[in-house]
Amino acid sequence: MDWKHFVTSIVGDLVWPAVVIFALVYFHRPLVALLKRIKSVKGGGLEVQFDDDAEALEKTTEVLLQGRAAGVSSVTGTLTATVSTDPERSIRLRGMVDSSPRSVVIESWIRVEQQLIRLSSGYVRKPGPRVMLRTMTQVGVIGSDLAGIIDSMLDLRNSVAHDIDEEPGQEGVSAYLNTAIAVVKELESIPYEPPF
Repeated sequence: MDWKHFVTSIVGDLVWPAVVIFALVYFHRPLVALLKRIKSVKGGGLEVQFDDDAEALEKTTEVLLQGRAAGVSSVTGTLTATVSTDPERSIRLRGMVDSSPRSVVIESWIRVEQQLIRLSSGYVRKPGPRVMLRTMTQVGVIGSDLAGIIDSMLDLRNSVAHDIDEEPGQEGVSAYLNTAIAVVKELESIPYEPPF
C-alpha cells in the first residue's frame, strides 16, 4: 500500500464521524427540542416515558411544598400554607386513574388552567397557558419555581393529549394528579388583584 491509498483510506474512515459531529453541532437546538417531545424510547433496556416525568415532577412539587409549613408567600417562589379545593372532584378523578388515565390528566390540567385564567384576567388579552404563565411570573403573582412546575405539567399534558397511540401508566397519572391538586391549591390561595 502506497501513501496515497493510506491517506485515502484514513480520510474515508474519518469522513462519516466528522459528518455526524457536524450534524449534531449544527442541528443541536432542533434535536434537543425534538428529544423533549419524545414520550417513549424503548431499546437496549432503556424506557423513558410519561410516568417517569410525572413522578419526578411530583417529587419536585413535594420539595417545594415543604415551604408551605413555614407559610412563605408564593410571590417569593415558594408555596403557601392556606389552601382550599374541591375534594369531591379530586376523589372522582382518583377513581378514574385505572379506567381513563388520559381523561384524568386532561381534567387535572383544566383545573390548573382555570386558576391561571382567574389570576391573569385583565393582564392577558389572548390567554394561552404559556402566555398567562409568563405574564403572571413577570408581574410577580406566581413565583418562578411554581411557574416551572406548571410549565412542565403543560408539557406532560400535551404529550398525553396528542399521542393517542399510548395510554399513560397508572403511577404516572396518579403522580400528575397529585401535582395538579397541589398546584391548584397553591393557585387558589393567591388572591386576584386587578392590574390597575
